[in-house]
Amino acid sequence: IKETIEIDIRVRQPDSKISIGCYLFKGQDAKRLVTLNKTDLITKKGFGKVRDVIITKKLEPGYYVIIPATYRPEKEGPFDLSLFSQDPKFKQVVELNEEGDDWKMLVADSEWKALTAGGCLNNATWRNNPQFQFTSTNKSSTYIFLTTPADQKREPHSIGFYVVKTPVDGGRTVADIKTKDILAKSSFKKSNEVMVHFQTEPNTSYNIIPTTYFANKESLFQIKLFTEDKSATLKKLDSARIVLNGEWNTTSAGGSVNDYGRWLTNPRFFLMVKQPIQVAILLIQSPDKDNVSPDDFYPIGFYVTKGDAEGNPKTGDKSDLIAKANFEPQRDVSAVFEVEPMNHPYVITPATFESDIYATFQIVLITNSENLDYVSFSTIPPNVDPSEYERKLQESVFQNLLKRRADRASEELIALVDAAVACGISDLSNVSQDLKKLVQKLQSTLATTKLSLEAPIKTDSSIPTAPTGGPAPPPPPPPGPTDGAPSSKKGATSMGEARGGLKKTEQAPPAAKPKLDPTTELLSIIASGRVSLKPATERKLAEKKEEEKCAFNVEKILARRKAIEDMSDDEEEDDWDDEDWD
Repeated sequence: IKETIEIDIRVRQPDSKISIGCYLFKGQDAKRLVTLNKTDLITKKGFGKVRDVIITKKLEPGYYVIIPATYRPEKEGPFDLSLFSQDPKFKQVVELNEEGDDWKMLVADSEWKALTAGGCLNNATWRNNPQFQFTSTNKSSTYIFLTTPADQKREPHSIGFYVVKTPVDGGRTVADIKTKDILAKSSFKKSNEVMVHFQTEPNTSYNIIPTTYFANKESLFQIKLFTEDKSATLKKLDSARIVLNGEWNTTSAGGSVNDYGRWLTNPRFFLMVKQPIQVAILLIQSPDKDNVSPDDFYPIGFYVTKGDAEGNPKTGDKSDLIAKANFEPQRDVSAVFEVEPMNHPYVITPATFESDIYATFQIVLITNSENLDYVSFSTIPPNVDPSEYERKLQESVFQNLLKRRADRASEELIALVDAAVACGISDLSNVSQDLKKLVQKLQSTLATTKLSLEAPIKTDSSIPTAPTGGPAPPPPPPPGPTDGAPSSKKGATSMGEARGGLKKTEQAPPAAKPKLDPTTELLSIIASGRVSLKPATERKLAEKKEEEKCAFNVEKILARRKAIEDMSDDEEEDDWDDEDWD
């Protein structure tokens, strides 16, 4: 508009089947608008299933942008745009042009489906999302849009995306991101579209990573860019994934290296490479279950170690540990690391933190597609006969089971000897007869005193009255704790009251213990949970062999991680809709 003038703007469709409207914005120049500002909105007309939409407005000199639109996206149909005015200067002061070619538009279509629906950076599986490479040869202003199809039958997924620099070797997907690597990031919104504007540097490539906020949310999507750089390019990056399934069951739920012998029974996976490469390993628990509460996830993790020719993990030196994922109560954990070619395979050992936790899992290897010819990832070590490997694996599991039972039997034997000593049996020359003798002695002792070890402590009235002129004999001590359980504070207080009403913070002065007869002393020992032990040098037991140790540090359960240092993503509601503009 070159001079002030009143004009009519008409949008006409052939019929009235589609709900249509029209916007009139103030423009800064003759460029296409790729972002909208409410302060630039002059007026709008809409929306209805009508044939004509007409805007009448007096306009000052300047640039304006007319945007005819359907109310719903993806509603296709022809239309005509016309301008009218009663002013005789109309044709001299008004120009109408279609959008220019100031912006280059780049488009890529894809989808989140099954494994590629990895979710945002709060999930280790974000690496499974499709990635796109945008290359700019000139410094330019760039707008990136992520859109999903409109579906009136369901609420839109919460969507967003990240922009990071492409790795220096170029042309590959990103598997490790830190906060400083993120150059631009959209908010996550339950919307069919999110957008980011940023300035590109000359001769620079960027990776665009579109995601849903939650993992396993499937949808088609489109990446659309508007850039001032006419030579810019956009392409989808290829990545290779190898997925293997596994299970922790009654014979393979060995837990972490805290119990090294049992840890060796966990499932194992084997990685061989022919050239140096970077890989990402993801461990996903219960992949076949949807809508699992975060409180129901077990702490899981894994170790990547060097291996020997038979597929056993090497753990004798700290240098044997290549990488690990710390144990966390999450659906998934991950590690990104580089590996060199070796004569023997690397061994990946996934585990729950505690042993005897039964669950299914997936272990996923991600690398660039060009590396796939140089990678082997399997459940059987390379160059090993599968049947022979299974036999040795079962043999190892059986040996560990026998070892655990032997250790338990050794502990029980020590307790048996201590009980025999307490009963006055000093020589266990005939195990069968002496066991019977021990049991009979205990039964006789208990029957004589008629004392139940599980009976509660009695009050003052149960304590025998002392004869005149002498102190009362002390009552039997309370039953001691079993299996590490805390003792009863209530019982301890009652005992204090029975002995003169001592406060919890007070301590009775030391007094000489009266000499008890053997029966009373034995019952006192049993009731209090104490055992008189002979010195180790006096016991005629075989020395216990020193267990094989793991050189790695003992694991601690970690607090819930934040995926990217101090950053975790949050959902945000859409900040405006069309009704706000009225």
